[in-house]
Order: sequence, then structure tokens, then C-alpha cells
Amino acid sequence: YEILELADHSANAARFFDADYLPILREIVSEVLSKQSPIRDDLLAQQVARAHGFGRTGAKIREQISLALKGCPITEESSGRFLWSWDAPIEPVIPYRHCDSSLNQRSVDQISIAELRGLVRANPDILIDPDPALSLARRININRLSQPARERLAEAIELEERT
Repeated sequence: YEILELADHSANAARFFDADYLPILREIVSEVLSKQSPIRDDLLAQQVARAHGFGRTGAKIREQISLALKGCPITEESSGRFLWSWDAPIEPVIPYRHCDSSLNQRSVDQISIAELRGLVRANPDILIDPDPALSLARRININRLSQPARERLAEAIELEERT
């Protein structure tokens, strides 16, 4: 997993809310989705806002990005809405994307259930471990497992056990 380095679009910040800028915004969003999907919607909005020089990602900015996301495949999960690339279908299980550096380390709530299930599927020994959630957390370099993270990992494990 690698966070996409977006080009500096701060020169276009004044045009961000203009209707004629929407196709450009859609291209930027599409670029992020092609490299990082599935990605939680708030994380995508934050990246796009920062690329435009906005310090905060307020409701108006999120609304404009939402317009650029029209027709984007979405899954609703316990940790939020995940956006998928227009080019790839939503899959119940996808390969886990390991982080290339600690700078790209994602928290459990930033990883889609489909991707967590992919990690479980690739490592079936997790299912026979006395503490499967902790075993899964170690595979993604999570050293301190909070209760919400444990519950999310358990959700992925349970879904994978049913198949």
C-alpha cells in the first residue's frame, strides 16, 4: 500500500467550487482511487483538500468532492464508507496491500473488510490461533490492539470463517 503523492493543485483552489472545475476534480479523485481503492471517503477527501492547499476538509469541500465521486462504487462498513475505483468491481475479498514504509501504515479502521479478509485467507493459520484477532493485528504491524480495532478484525475473521 502506498499513499499517492498528488500534484500541487493549490493554484486551482480558487476554482475548486466552480462547475467547470468538476471534470478536473473528478480526474484527481480518479487518480487516487486507481492507486488506493478501496479507500475510506474521509481519507480521500482529506488528500484532495490538502493537494488544493486547504488546511481543513469542511462540509463544502466534502460536498464538492462528493459531486466528483458521482457513480463511484461504495461499500458501507463498520468504520465508514469505502470508495472503490470505477475501473474495478467491488469484491468481497481482495489481496491485502502491505505498507511499503511506516509512513504509509494504516490503522485497522482505514483498511476495508475485503482487504482484511484477503489477509486472513492468505494466512489460514490465523483461524486456529488462540487469539485470531491479535494474530491478524500482528500481521499488519499493529502492536497495541484497541477494543474497536479488535472488533473490526474479529468482523473480518468471522466473515472469512463463514466461507
